[in-house]
Formats: sequence, structure tokens, C-alpha cells
Amino acid sequence: RGLAMGANDGLKRAYREIGRTGASALELGDWPRSAYFLTHCETRFEDGALVPRKFDRNPSVGVVALLGDDPAHIRLMTKAQRVFSDILQEAREQCLSPAVGKEWATRGVWWAPVASWHVVVGVFSDNPEFSPPAQRAARRPLEGKKLKHELGSELRSDLWAFPVPVINLRLHGYRICDDGALVACFVDDDANENADDETEKEAPENETDTETDARTTFGELRRRVRSIGGAILGPSSASQQTQQLILVTLGRVLRLPESADVASIEALVSHLNAVAKKLHANETVDFSADARAVPGGWRIAVDGAPSPRARIPCPGLHEVLRIKEVSLTVEHRWWMVEHETLAKIPLARF
Repeated sequence: RGLAMGANDGLKRAYREIGRTGASALELGDWPRSAYFLTHCETRFEDGALVPRKFDRNPSVGVVALLGDDPAHIRLMTKAQRVFSDILQEAREQCLSPAVGKEWATRGVWWAPVASWHVVVGVFSDNPEFSPPAQRAARRPLEGKKLKHELGSELRSDLWAFPVPVINLRLHGYRICDDGALVACFVDDDANENADDETEKEAPENETDTETDARTTFGELRRRVRSIGGAILGPSSASQQTQQLILVTLGRVLRLPESADVASIEALVSHLNAVAKKLHANETVDFSADARAVPGGWRIAVDGAPSPRARIPCPGLHEVLRIKEVSLTVEHRWWMVEHETLAKIPLARF
């Protein structure tokens, strides 16, 4: 199965821009730009940690590829999350005192639990508090029975009768975002391209933002899901949020350490800026093996690995997730920390 040449170009351009804006925010000392997220987080009483809020009413509804059940998915995403956890561990050790580093790890950084790992296919209805006022006023609650019995059944039957091939997503790289998100970026592994060709390509004149993933199999799946959702729920619900990228958010830096002095904060941001630039500029950034590093067993080589022999490939890079099914879900706590699966939808008769 070969897609059109350059099918991933739109995604790669978007990931370069994410890397550029993240490094720019760190360079300016304006990072993380997380004020929006802080307003929708709660503080856990026992340790002061920030956790995403729970939706008592109007939960979000969408279709996602859940990555916390398949052992192969868990292996790759655990490796990817450890890349970021080791990056932050090394930053703490180099720039902060042990006490301040521990405080920041507890109160400033959020890690996505395994059960929440997912790639968004499409959102039919987001919580109205996250929507602009005009959309909030027009929003209509979705009926539970309509979702589970009509939409879930139609998604299963349509994708059974006219199946989308099993989707292979290749880990393209890691990005530190301007809002503090720590994301793994994926492209379509079945695209007809040279995986090592990272040459900058200009966007075609007729390409718009909504076509970022248009020529990928995942983009095809998204259009199918939006079409089915629009037929059942109405076009306004299905098109409320149009997803374009293929990302997995593995953690978030929500705030910098509050008890650190100015010099420590500057050193921390400078260190992370050097890491972000390497991740952004070079998909094969060197990591240095270090048996003492917990939990991953490697450290990012910001200034280059001590020796060529000490270099190892960026962990997880170019490995593939094989997506065999997606799920219709209701999100009860933000960032999919608590969710209910209404229907599991196989992509092909494998």
C-alpha cells in the first residue's frame, strides 16, 4: 500500500513549526505558555501536584486511538515518555538543588498515565468551557443513547463494510512545545517517501491548513469519521474541532519551580532550550548511554556524546505503531485521564 509521494510533507512542516515556536519561547524566557491550562487544572491536596480537572457536566466526546492496552504500543510509548523524563531529570540535576528539583517534579510537571495515552481522530463535542463564546452558545448536548447506539453502531458497521486499512504510524520525532507540552510526533509509515529525507519543502500553493494530513491514511480515517458523525449528530457537531496532526502528549511542564532563584530558573530554561533546539533541528539527535540514569538508562547529549562509542540513536525514533482499532469515547477528566469507551471500532478484518 503506497500513498502519494510526499504524503507526510504537511505533517513534517507542522512539526518543524511546533519545534521552532517551542525553542523560540524558551529562547525568549517566555516558557511555558501554560496559563490557559493552569486555569483548568486542580491542585491535589496531599502533595500540591497539578491534575487536570474533572467534567461534572458536558464531557467531551470523540474518536481516539487508545494506546494503553496493546503491549507493543505500551513498549514504544513508555520508551518515548522516558526520553522526556530523562531530559527533565538531567535538567533538574544540572540546574536545581535537590529540594527544588523534587518540588518542581511534583508540583510543576504532569505525566500522562498509561491508560490516557491516545491519538485523537476526531472530536464531536468538546466541553463548552473550552470553546469560544459564540460556539458555546450554539452547543447542544449530545444524548447518551444516540451516541452509544446510533453513532457507535454506524461507525462499526460503516468501517466494517468499507474498511480503512490498518494504519502504521512512524515516530518522526520529539518536540518541546511553547505551552510546555511534551509530544511525540508521528507520520504515516506507508507513505511513498525516503524516511531519511528531512529537506525543507515549501507548501504547495493550493494547500491549506486543513490539508495537513490530507494525503495520509490517518487523514482518510478522520474524514470518514467526521462524515459519519455529521450524518448522525448533525454537521455542526462533527466539524466543531478539526484535528490535523498525529501527536501523543506524554507530559506537560505546567510551571517552573516556584522556590528557585532567578539564576537557577535562567539556567534551567537555557538548558531546556539547548535540548529543544537539538530535538527540533536534528531528528537523529545523539543520546548518551548511562546506566545510572533512571528510568531510561540514557541521557540526552546536549553538548555531544562523550565519545562516538557512547552514542546511541534517539530512543524510539522511526519505530512504528500499528493501529488496528479506534474507540468512541466520553472524556470525564481532561487529557483522557478518566474516560469511558462507548464502542470499539476495528479498522480492518485482520
